[in-house]
Amino acid sequence: MFSNSPSLTDGAEIIAFDYENVEMDEKELNTLKSLLQKMCEVREQTYIEANMDELIQMGYIEQYELENGGFIPNAFPNGFLVRITTVSVDETVIVADMSMWRGSLSAYGSTYTATYKNGLWEVLADGFWVS
Repeated sequence: MFSNSPSLTDGAEIIAFDYENVEMDEKELNTLKSLLQKMCEVREQTYIEANMDELIQMGYIEQYELENGGFIPNAFPNGFLVRITTVSVDETVIVADMSMWRGSLSAYGSTYTATYKNGLWEVLADGFWVS
């Protein structure tokens, strides 16, 4: 996912992960979080667990003011948000929708299928969308 969208990931100092829609048992979720933390370490990026609203409250995401006085998320200048939504999980196959968001016109997503076979995980994307 990260290698398919360098325009979203290049120069990012922070990767925020939103696990609100992940349905796994606690042990599986902690394993996933640990793997993603290690990935961030290898990439020399800061790992944060937060959703869009929390990132706005923490000051990471800039907002755009609408004519009616409302606000919408506009940009995550020094990072990007990864949202994960579990579709299905069993012992050898995990299907999840994942998206990356860096700004109002800077997002990418797909449905991913990870299959465990012969001691390795193979991950395939089923198409993608870009905004």
